[in-house]
Amino acid sequence: MNRLDVPIDVGQGAALVVLHGYAMRPATYGPLVELLATRCRVVVPDLFAVRGRWRYAKVLEAFTASLDHLGLDRVSLLGHSFGGGIELGLAARWP
Repeated sequence: MNRLDVPIDVGQGAALVVLHGYAMRPATYGPLVELLATRCRVVVPDLFAVRGRWRYAKVLEAFTASLDHLGLDRVSLLGHSFGGGIELGLAARWP
């Protein structure tokens, strides 16, 4: 199964997954990640790194595969703009 690239995975403790906005990349959130990583594990996947044609359902599947690969079965989500739609999809399908 496809997984998303996860260029940012720093810190320790409870996991906070930051889902970036449209036309943004994980690096956009560098200053926020630095601040939060002193308090928790911060993971920022690249939502546009899905292989092949981009489809909402495909991205959700790749996102959950990425969480499984990282060993994250319970996370807090922070969705910015476009990332909020992915966040809601994940919460609706896998509460």
